[in-house]
Amino acid sequence: NIEHEYREKLMAFDVEKSQFEQRLQQANQALNLADCHLEQEISKIKLSLEQEYSRRYENDLKRHQYELNQLRQKLTKEIENKRKLITPVNAINNSQQDIEEIKKVYRTEIDRLYRENVELSQHQAKLIDSHQKQMEIMKKELDDGYNNVIKEFQREQTRLETRCDQLKQQLLDSQKTIEQLKSNLNRLKRNHFNELPNVKQTNTNQYDNKDQQNIMKKRIINHLKSLEQSNEALNQERTLHAKQVNEFQQTISSLQEKIIDKSKQHTRSTNEIKLELPQERLTTQRRAISRPTSLAESAQTDSSANDTHSDSKIITNEKLRGNNSISRKTSSFVQSRVR
Repeated sequence: NIEHEYREKLMAFDVEKSQFEQRLQQANQALNLADCHLEQEISKIKLSLEQEYSRRYENDLKRHQYELNQLRQKLTKEIENKRKLITPVNAINNSQQDIEEIKKVYRTEIDRLYRENVELSQHQAKLIDSHQKQMEIMKKELDDGYNNVIKEFQREQTRLETRCDQLKQQLLDSQKTIEQLKSNLNRLKRNHFNELPNVKQTNTNQYDNKDQQNIMKKRIINHLKSLEQSNEALNQERTLHAKQVNEFQQTISSLQEKIIDKSKQHTRSTNEIKLELPQERLTTQRRAISRPTSLAESAQTDSSANDTHSDSKIITNEKLRGNNSISRKTSSFVQSRVR
C-alpha cells in the first residue's frame, strides 16, 4: 500500500512537472513571439529612420552640390570674363597668375561688400533710432502744447464762471434793494394817507416826504439802470465766453490735425528710407557684379561706391533735418496758439 501511494504521488508529481513544463514552453513561445514582434518593429523603425535620414542627407547633399555648382559656375564665368578682359590673347599660358590676382581682387571685393552691408545695417538701425527719438520729442511737444491749451481753457472757464456768479449775486442784491425800496415807498404812501387830516400841521413834513420820495425814485431809477447795465455786461460776458469756447475748440481740432499730419509724415519718411536702403543694396550688388578690370579701376570703383554711400547718408540726414524743421514749426505754432 505504501509503495502504491508513493507511486501515485510520483505520478502526480510527474503530471505536475509535465504541466509546468508545458506552461514554461508556452511562456517561452509567447516571449519569443513578443521578441520577434519587437525586433520587427525595431527593424521597421530603424529602416524608416535610415530611409528618412538618407533622404534628407541626399536632399541636403543635392542642394549643397547644386549651390556649389552654381557658385562654381558663377566663379568660373567671372574668372573667364576677367581672364578675357585682363589677359591678352597671346599670353594664355601665363593665365594662372592672372587668375590668382583675379581671385584676390574678388575676395577683396567680397570683403568690401560684406563690410558695406554691415555698415548699411548699422546705419539703418541708427536711422530708425533717430526717427523714433524725433517722434518721441515731437509727440512730447505736441502733448505739452495740447495740455497747455486745455489748462488755459479751463482757467478761462473758471474765471468766467466766477464772474457769472458775481453778476448773479449783484443781480440778487439789486432785486433785494428794489423790493426794499418798494416796501419803503408803500409804507411812506400809507403814512401819507393816514396823516391827511393833519395836513396843515405837517406841511413841512410833506415837503420833506416829497423830497424823500423823489430821492427814492432817483435811487430806484439808478438801481434799474445799474441792473440793466449788469444784464448787458452779463450778456457780453456770455457772448465772449461762447467765442472763446469756439476758438479753443478750433485750436484743439487744428492740433489734432497737425498730430495726424505728423504721424503720416513720419510713416512716409520711414517708408522712403526703407525703400532707399534696398536700392542702395541693389546698387552695391550691381557694382559687385560689374567687377573692375584692374587694381587701379577697383580703387576707382571703391571710391565711387564710398561717394554714393556718403551721398545716401547726406540725403537721409537732410531728410532728418527736414523732419526737425517740421517739428520746430509745429512746436512754434502750438506755442503761438497757446499764447
